[in-house]
Amino acid sequence: MSFAHRNGLARRADLEQDQLLELRGECMAVSRAVTGRSELGWSRQWEYPYVLANLPAVGRRRQVLDAGCGFGCFPFVLADRGFDVHACDRSARVGRRLQRVAARRGRSIRFSSEDLTRTRYPAGRFDDITCISVLEHTRDPVAVVRELGRILKPGGHLLLTFDVSVDGKRQIPVGRARQVIRAMDQSFESVHPFLDKELEQASGCSGTEVILKTEWFRRYAPEMLPWRRISRVGFRNMLHGRLGRPFFNVAVVGVILRKRTGPGGGTSHEQDRHECSAASTPCAGS
Repeated sequence: MSFAHRNGLARRADLEQDQLLELRGECMAVSRAVTGRSELGWSRQWEYPYVLANLPAVGRRRQVLDAGCGFGCFPFVLADRGFDVHACDRSARVGRRLQRVAARRGRSIRFSSEDLTRTRYPAGRFDDITCISVLEHTRDPVAVVRELGRILKPGGHLLLTFDVSVDGKRQIPVGRARQVIRAMDQSFESVHPFLDKELEQASGCSGTEVILKTEWFRRYAPEMLPWRRISRVGFRNMLHGRLGRPFFNVAVVGVILRKRTGPGGGTSHEQDRHECSAASTPCAGS
């Protein structure tokens, strides 16, 4: 099964697939133009291609939200592909930087500063939503999933990736990841079958196993890991005389979901009404 056609944990072998390499190259080129850096981090080199490979064909100009965008290349990758791009983040500073670069590149990216547990977007606002490595940085990932379901149109796609803490030291350990996935089942249907057995295996796998984890990068490509500053854990270690930067063993999971139509997912009449509303309601901050 291709890396792009499954829900579950990233695998090291995925990084050698032609489709991933092609999409990664596309993202690296945009990253170089937007941020001045062509490299992608340990998880982004899998996450960006995974999401791009699973986005529906553009056809008409689909309204896509990059939720929790941060300042990076991905909203511009979407804009270059012809999507009508919206982006949101808690930081208004991120929005100002995005819009400066968008003006320079001749792209329109509408930004709004939002709390992802309760956004100001109307229900059924977006055709598709991407949310890349955001849940693990939120206080309530289940609430975020439910809110993204609220603002997604029935039949729309949620393309979601998040880090899973294999060693239990970060916010979403394996058990919590199962809870988040169960919350997804309430409003969404999986486009691909979810390989839950991988979650069961994740905490028992060593760095030589098939799952793509930071343990492998620590051994072979440490420069791609994000922990270059002293964290709160590292500061506490220093206070207690324990030297060395703390290491977190993390894997990354990708999930492609479709919002259900009918009861619990909205009706076609509601979808038409939301499309009309969306066409006349600009995003805050745009």
